[in-house]
Amino acid sequence: MDPTLAPPSASSRTRWLLALCGFALIAFFAWSGVTSKGLVMALAAGALFLVRFAPRIPGHMLLVFVPLLLLTPNFAGWRYFDALVPVIVIAAWAATLRVGDRRAFELHGPGLVALAILVAPLPGLVRAESPASFLGSYKELLVYAMVFLSLRRLVTRRTSILLLWALPVLGLAIALELFAKTHGVGGLLARSGFRTFYTDLVWGSSNLIASVLLISLCGTALIATLDSRPWVRLLLLASGAVSLEAFLILSSRSAAVALVVFLLVLVFGLGGRFRLAASGTIIAVVAAGLSLSSGRLLVSRFADPAEYASWAERQHLWAGAWSRFLEHPWIGIGLNQGRLQGDLMASARAHNWLLDTLMEQGMIGGIVLLIAVAALSRLCWRVEVTGDPGSDHRVRVVCYAFVAAVILQSMVEPTLLSYIVTLPFLWFIAWLTMHDRTVTRAT
Repeated sequence: MDPTLAPPSASSRTRWLLALCGFALIAFFAWSGVTSKGLVMALAAGALFLVRFAPRIPGHMLLVFVPLLLLTPNFAGWRYFDALVPVIVIAAWAATLRVGDRRAFELHGPGLVALAILVAPLPGLVRAESPASFLGSYKELLVYAMVFLSLRRLVTRRTSILLLWALPVLGLAIALELFAKTHGVGGLLARSGFRTFYTDLVWGSSNLIASVLLISLCGTALIATLDSRPWVRLLLLASGAVSLEAFLILSSRSAAVALVVFLLVLVFGLGGRFRLAASGTIIAVVAAGLSLSSGRLLVSRFADPAEYASWAERQHLWAGAWSRFLEHPWIGIGLNQGRLQGDLMASARAHNWLLDTLMEQGMIGGIVLLIAVAALSRLCWRVEVTGDPGSDHRVRVVCYAFVAAVILQSMVEPTLLSYIVTLPFLWFIAWLTMHDRTVTRAT
């Protein structure tokens, strides 16, 4: 008999049971929080069980779960995820050096754009009134660039879909965390005044949470396009339904509009039965939303005059950011220097990715940003997964819809300036670079 088909031995079953016990202890700790020494001991015991008994898995498969470290509090600008960045970078360097081909460094195209994004803000350091604040914000750009450049060397073209699987896993974890936070709240969630109070989590506010769930839903749709196996699509459907319910609880108008744009791009970009499927998905999403109190609240927010204040506030912020840009058009005011400007805008973000970049990095940063968006669009156009023209066309349409939804929301929310949003999006961009048909990758 094939040894791979043999039933697990008693010792193997025991290892799996102990590993599951360790996972359960850690999950219990995460659910309850640090409230007693007993829970801390449970965390330590769970970690020990996992390290000692959990079956060994290939290192690149851990990339599916790495983004879960983003769901942690921010300690003076640092997260637990930051401790893992050097490990990712060192692993990528080791993988690159083993290839023995300088093409493996892949500093062409997207790699050069990543380096340009690092260089563009540096002239603003000359004008920065608080260099420490500037460097604290610049640290995030360094993390983005290092993680992006490293992810492309930790997976192969064949295993790159693991990068996309991180998105539904992250969305499912966020949904479960949000359900735990809002459990027992009941009808209070149907009142917009309580929305932010009851849905904010330790790592982000309601609009940022909705942004990550948007990325998760788009990633789920992309995987379903790539993998046609029924059981995989059924699993993705279940995961997407849970994430969508959490998405509706947050009642984020900008994220809802972005999700509608994602679906509309699919309707107009796809053809034949796929267009019908996308249209059916829109109808199903709308029907599901209107059947829930959270969905009805979301719809009411578009018509309620009391909700117009946020739009007026954004116009004020856009005007303030534009004024700052006009005062320092070439190199901007510098990263994270807003609170030192002495105007009414203070430390607030512009709630617009382009205006925030122009305000802090000037025309240099703005030009690099437009180049980055153009390069991202070209990557979507050049995606080749199967070699079949029809299948690859559908994948490109989903990628375009993904990018359009995320960038559209970034024009009214400070999403792509946030760790928790940008890093999962980089998982998707890294996958795009793995399937650029114009590039021959070193193996």
